Amino acid sequence: MQDNKKIRQFILQEKVGYGAFGDVYKAIDENTNEVFAIKRIFSGKSQQIDQSTIREISALSSLKGQNHIVPLQQVIFEKGCVYIVLPFYPYNLYGFIKKYNEINYKKIFKQLILGVYNIHKLGFMHRDLKPLNILVDENQNVYISDFGIARMNFGQCRNFNSNCEKHSYEVITLHFRPPENLLGCDNYHVSVDVWSLGCVFYQVVMKEILFYGDSQIEMLFKIFSKLGTPSAFIAPSLCSLPLFNHFLDFIQLSIYFSKSYSLKQDTKELIQLIG
Repeated sequence: MQDNKKIRQFILQEKVGYGAFGDVYKAIDENTNEVFAIKRIFSGKSQQIDQSTIREISALSSLKGQNHIVPLQQVIFEKGCVYIVLPFYPYNLYGFIKKYNEINYKKIFKQLILGVYNIHKLGFMHRDLKPLNILVDENQNVYISDFGIARMNFGQCRNFNSNCEKHSYEVITLHFRPPENLLGCDNYHVSVDVWSLGCVFYQVVMKEILFYGDSQIEMLFKIFSKLGTPSAFIAPSLCSLPLFNHFLDFIQLSIYFSKSYSLKQDTKELIQLIG
């Protein structure tokens, strides 16, 4: 897409972000000279809007006027594309904490708590809270954005085995994903956002990811090594999730091989034994 393309009264400038569902451009309103961010989503030859776009527009429309949620300005449908017009903020939280040392932690954390409260109050789960999805202005005011995988939360499940609406558990960026999702829970509730928010708080203060893993099983290892492996007495609902026994089996297998084989032994022999 060429720079300076015009969409209604907005002149698109440079690309400032991108994601799985679209690109984000800085734009100028030629009538007011105000600066906006416009998310451009291509609907394809079918001219159909994908589900994530519908979810984002629906969530932003419902949350309009709520504090610390990025405010939707307008939605434009033009030439096979959807343009979501939002205010322009110079930073996301990840970039902000990398650039600045003087951070008002109390102010930022309070705003994020209020923002998440407002999301949950209106019946939504964000399901992808992370520093990249939190926007920041020059005065350290924060705004939660990117509602492409947000969902309404009906029933307010309080037990992972209760008969509530099912959701995909393979959501939330891996480093911010709670253990119930990693273990295959599909009837979770708003607490998944609270876990992610805690991980965000840690990263803002410590400048590093709290639980860093490249796979679901590695994430579980990292979480349980810091917090302890749950037992049926402490967390019966967690221990009854579909993948929990598989995780324990993997641990036992790992212990067996770590005791039986050193790294210096023949790799072919180990592969043959596994096969």
